Amino acid sequence: MKYKDDPEYKKRKAINDHNYYLRHKEKCLSKRKLYLSKNQDKVTKYRNKCRNEVIQLLGSKCSNPFNIDHTPFENETDYIHCLQIDHINGKGKREINSFSYNRAYYKFVLAQLKAGSKDYQLLCANCNWLKRYKNKEQ
Repeated sequence: MKYKDDPEYKKRKAINDHNYYLRHKEKCLSKRKLYLSKNQDKVTKYRNKCRNEVIQLLGSKCSNPFNIDHTPFENETDYIHCLQIDHINGKGKREINSFSYNRAYYKFVLAQLKAGSKDYQLLCANCNWLKRYKNKEQ
């Protein structure tokens, strides 16, 4: 039986959808391009909604692993724009590249966080690049 509210069903569906995309990438990309041309505002609004929800779930501030003195920004939205989702184990770039667009990635991370994943953290752009450099991440 399929229950759309069942977390296991949602997890299987996300995996199946992702596998379908990987098998039919060209077809999916052409459909996406057509959809984006007609619905750009709607897509941007949904992506921002997912990103903001992920940021809230992760604490809305940089985890600051390098003890950097973060100077205050003039307004809060500038600070939020500098935050990046970081994969704690260092395999984030590979994970991001498996998605064709940001909205799908944010949706995936949001589902992972709601399921209790501890694989993600928020870092400001400076801390994220320092971590990549020091850990020799790609």
